[in-house]
Amino acid sequence: MNVQLAVSRVVRCFFLDVEAFAEVQADQGATLSALLVVVFASYAAGLGGAIWTLVAAEDVAELRFLLRSFLIGSALQVAVFVLWAAVTLLVLQQQRIHARFGAVLRVLGYGFAPMALQLLIFAPALDQPIGILALAATLVVTTYGLQVTTGAPAFDAFTACLAGFVVFCLVMGLLGGGQRNFAPGLFALSPNPLSVGLALPGDGR
Repeated sequence: MNVQLAVSRVVRCFFLDVEAFAEVQADQGATLSALLVVVFASYAAGLGGAIWTLVAAEDVAELRFLLRSFLIGSALQVAVFVLWAAVTLLVLQQQRIHARFGAVLRVLGYGFAPMALQLLIFAPALDQPIGILALAATLVVTTYGLQVTTGAPAFDAFTACLAGFVVFCLVMGLLGGGQRNFAPGLFALSPNPLSVGLALPGDGR
């Protein structure tokens, strides 16, 4: 894998470069790098949430949260991202828009890079705004990439990507909600960020 090329494509896709998305869609060898972008962004989000617990959370079980949210939750997010891509492809096919799973996965994978902005959620007053901004930017970039690479009308590309995104958010919200914390970043800070990482009965705390 050409790391320099992958980083260049990530930056260009982040800034909505049409040619970069076209390269990613056509390059079957970029599937691994696309998944690595998702891995990096997921663990960046997880790290932001982990730092948040050290800065702002009260009565936090740091080791428990690190294991659940950062290590396990970030890995689970990569798996749920694949579900996002599958749902998006299914909707595209229902719209009679030709697309292949590998191409959709690569485009959405590179478009997932803005999720890494959640690294900055460690600032207590800005955690939710930054988290929401990261999610919104990810939806915008992935939708744009999908539109320019499939030739789908803007509305069709948006609804297909949104369908997958909604499933992604619901699953991650369920995994990270309450004291489960099996999700990185913002998903592990809801619904009440002050409860993040609290020891459960029987945890020995």
